[in-house]
Amino acid sequence: MLARAFLSSVSCLLLLGGLAAYQPAPPNARYICNGSKTVVAVVNPDTQHVSRVDDQGNMKDTPSGFCKCTGTSFSCDAPPDFYIPDGPHLTCTQEGSKTCY
Repeated sequence: MLARAFLSSVSCLLLLGGLAAYQPAPPNARYICNGSKTVVAVVNPDTQHVSRVDDQGNMKDTPSGFCKCTGTSFSCDAPPDFYIPDGPHLTCTQEGSKTCY
C-alpha cells in the first residue's frame, strides 16, 4: 500500500514536471539563434534562465543557467542544465521576436 502511494506521488511529480517544461516563453523573451538562423533556445530577461524551445516557441526544459543577451550577443555566466553550443555563431533576437537575422 505504501509503495503504491509512493509510485503514485512520483508519477504525479513527473507529469507535473513534464507539463511545466512545455510552457510558452514569456512575451519579453529573447530567442537564441544558431549559425543556420534557426531558433534553438530562449532566454527570460527577468531571470536570465535558458530553455530549449520547440518549433512553436514552447519551452522544452525547465529553465536553468544564467545567460544574457547584450545586443545580439549571447553569453552565459553559468551554463544551463542541458547542452547548448557556445560561441560567436549564437545570436539573440530582438525582445519578443522569434526572427533570426
